Formats: sequence, structure tokens, C-alpha cells
Amino acid sequence: RMQCEMLMDILSQQADNCIHLGDFNMRAAEDGGIENSSGGGWIDAWKETGSNSEVKFPWNSFVNTYHDGGFKFRARFDRCYARGTSLSVKQFGFMGNQPVEKKGDYLSDHFGLAVQFDVLAKETGSEFAEFDDPEWEQAAMTLTDAASRK
Repeated sequence: RMQCEMLMDILSQQADNCIHLGDFNMRAAEDGGIENSSGGGWIDAWKETGSNSEVKFPWNSFVNTYHDGGFKFRARFDRCYARGTSLSVKQFGFMGNQPVEKKGDYLSDHFGLAVQFDVLAKETGSEFAEFDDPEWEQAAMTLTDAASRK
């Protein structure tokens, strides 16, 4: 949490609109109040999109066999925070949450976060610039299938 807050301080001083995403190794007990760090205004992308339980835990060793044989647990170590009036979270999901080539091998011990934002266009000051990627649905896969296998 300390590193996350330090970076939030730096980002808040450097930009009005910023996205802060990564593996912060934060535990659930450290979650409280992080959005109010560095002057507040930070939003948690997962919470902002409805706190979907299917994409809550980017560390899920019940599903992800990267460390096969290890202690099994789930955690929300990885987070995406955004701050600024020109940013709006549109979608939150995972990528890399399926085994490569059906062999059971995963690319990482964490599932990657795939977050889509709308960005307020400066020209009009009122319209959001849409980023429509036809592969978004495929890239931002959820754990629906994987969760049903546990």
C-alpha cells in the first residue's frame, strides 16, 4: 500500500488525469481509504464497474496452475486506480486468464487486468472519445468458464 500511495502522490502532482495500474501486493485489509490518498478523487476501476466477483481476484491459484502444488488462495493484489474529470471507466476484466494452448500453462501467476476507459475529448469538452476495439470482448475475458471448473 505504501508504494501505491507514494506513486499516487507523484501522479497527482504531475497530471490532472492519470491511470495507476499494477501489482501492488495489497491485501484486503489495506483496501480501506486508498481512494482518498493524495488529496482524494481516485477511483478503483473494479469497484467503479460494479465489483463483479468473477473478475475480483487476479491472483487465483485455485484456477491458475502457474505455481501448481502451492498453497491455494485468491487475492486482489493487482489494482487499477484512475483520477481526473476526463476519465471514465467503461469495462474491467482479465486477460491471460486461460491456459496457453490448452496445456494448462499460464503466462503468469497473476491474471492481467484489462481496463477500458472513455476519455473526455478536449475539443468539445462534453463528449467522450470512444475506444471501440472489436477484440475487447476476447481480450478482456472473465473467469466464467474457469470458475465453473473449480
